[in-house]
Amino acid sequence: MKTTNNLLLIIVSIFIFFSVFYAKAEKIEVDGIYYTLENDGTATVTYRGEEEDGWMYFTADELYMGDVEIPAEIKYADNVYQVNAIGNDAFAGSKFLSSLSIPHTLSTIGSGVFSLCNGLKSIQVDDQNPTFISYDGILYKRNPLTIFFVPKNISGDISLLDSIHEIPSGAFQNCSNLTTLSLPNEVVTISDGAFNGCENLQEIFIGDKLESIGEYAFSKCLNLSILSLPESVKTIKAAAFADCENLVYVLLHEGLESIGKMAFYNCPGLMGIQLPSTLTTIGEQAFKECVSLDIVKNDSKLPIEIGSTDYGYVAYYASQIINDSESSLQENINYNRISVFKEDKHWLITNAKGKWICIYTIKGEYLGCHFCRNEIEEIEVRASRIVVVEK
Repeated sequence: MKTTNNLLLIIVSIFIFFSVFYAKAEKIEVDGIYYTLENDGTATVTYRGEEEDGWMYFTADELYMGDVEIPAEIKYADNVYQVNAIGNDAFAGSKFLSSLSIPHTLSTIGSGVFSLCNGLKSIQVDDQNPTFISYDGILYKRNPLTIFFVPKNISGDISLLDSIHEIPSGAFQNCSNLTTLSLPNEVVTISDGAFNGCENLQEIFIGDKLESIGEYAFSKCLNLSILSLPESVKTIKAAAFADCENLVYVLLHEGLESIGKMAFYNCPGLMGIQLPSTLTTIGEQAFKECVSLDIVKNDSKLPIEIGSTDYGYVAYYASQIINDSESSLQENINYNRISVFKEDKHWLITNAKGKWICIYTIKGEYLGCHFCRNEIEEIEVRASRIVVVEK
């Protein structure tokens, strides 16, 4: 009898142990935000609905909407819980979520949290948070400082925090409202697809330490028109600027060693290119469908011939190849010197004192030349966007 009682006690104990061990954390809702409550007194932000249902069974107007501010702690059933995590898929599918505020207590963000949050404009983090930080609406992780997440509906002119060394793969992909971006000088790598599909990106200012531009990094940036790469760039990988339909001028400096296959594929507005002496490789179809590529300044040792499909079609559409030091190609595009003065009719030109400059529309139409006598010159040009080139 005693043996039977002991056996029963063991069975009950095992049942209780596994019941507690495998018990599901309680899910509750407080002020429109859903949490799972943990036994250690913490709370994790989660998606609405039961575990077995998930967010995908709800319409967008039933999920998180508008401006959501996560508190540092919540009260439930006379207990206080510290909010320290955002669980997997917590905001997934919330396309009407516009902004998110994160408290200082939050230290963990799961996977798929912002999936399909295409309306999210900005993320803000409490200054006292030791794990995350935000700037210009972008979420970073500290120690080391890295980009964690870029809201897909971020807009306007954006600057990134100093000390980041890499733009991660797909970081800004399909950020269609981004217009101007300034990269820190410390950025060494722009990874694959980093700015793919940023169709309204017009200007990107790149620091002088960038070495590599990844595959599809700027593909389908339909409004990118002028590009000046620093001398530090050694590699442009496959399809990096493919389908940039309005790309007109690209400055490739000494130091560049390779241009990947299809790197500038289908850039029909590209009018001229200069190949530096350090260039050794041009991949297949790198310049195919660049139907306006009329002038090639070849400082490299590659034996490029007009009409040839060799070396990535670089001279297939050309009428002129320049192989000596004298160049008719507009080599010094000083777009950083120009800003709109008023109503797109008056332009301000700086840092060009004592120089003749020539003015073109963004499509390459010649508008005239101007001699800059002063540090600041104001000229009237009836064009919305122009290119200024040293004569």
